[in-house]
Amino acid sequence: MDLIKKKARDHARQSFSYIAHPHYRKYYRNNVSRQDARNALGVPSDDFVFLFLGQIRGYKNVTGLIKAYKNLKGGKTTLLIAGSVHQDTKAELRQYLKNTDSILFTDSFVKDEELQLYFNCADVVVTPYNKIFNSGSVFLNLSFGKPTLAPDVSALAEIKQLVGPRWLKTYKGQISAEVLEKYMAEVISESSDIAAASPNIDCFDPDTIARETIAFYNVVLEHKNLPADSKLLYNHA
Repeated sequence: MDLIKKKARDHARQSFSYIAHPHYRKYYRNNVSRQDARNALGVPSDDFVFLFLGQIRGYKNVTGLIKAYKNLKGGKTTLLIAGSVHQDTKAELRQYLKNTDSILFTDSFVKDEELQLYFNCADVVVTPYNKIFNSGSVFLNLSFGKPTLAPDVSALAEIKQLVGPRWLKTYKGQISAEVLEKYMAEVISESSDIAAASPNIDCFDPDTIARETIAFYNVVLEHKNLPADSKLLYNHA
């Protein structure tokens, strides 16, 4: 909220509200098993799978992820990358993907009905972005019950606090083989905890967030005729 107000030209005369991003649970089909997903995508059943999913652009640092993955020492792993590639990184990505037998790359938009294949195939989703303000990808990962590995930036701090470090794992600096190895071991260790098999994301319920959004608009409408020097701040966190 403070960052938003700093960027506002005249926040004393503007209305502000903090409302969370909704989750996507039950919005997308999610009934395929882990093994069926791996069979469909040609992924070995006993590999640990890192996933990057979404449009591939330079700032998303997919090449940095590939470089880090290539430096992993041993172990049965697969890096699964799926998404259409933007022109700003196509040539560079092509170079990084050379001689990478354990990297499976799909250069195309992933249809809604196919999302469950990629998520249910994966053990952890990596979002190694160089720039991030708020990531809908994190909420999509959580909605499919998958932990996310992402850079330690302020934009994700509150989400991590709400869902817990099991589901949002953050690293400082650049993505590296050491980061991947550390959190791979952590995810494997935590996967035996059946009691916490999926994250609690009730606080991101779409119906609740819709009601909060409507409530804020009503506040704005009720105060639209206030004098110019009046100040309205509606902060529903």
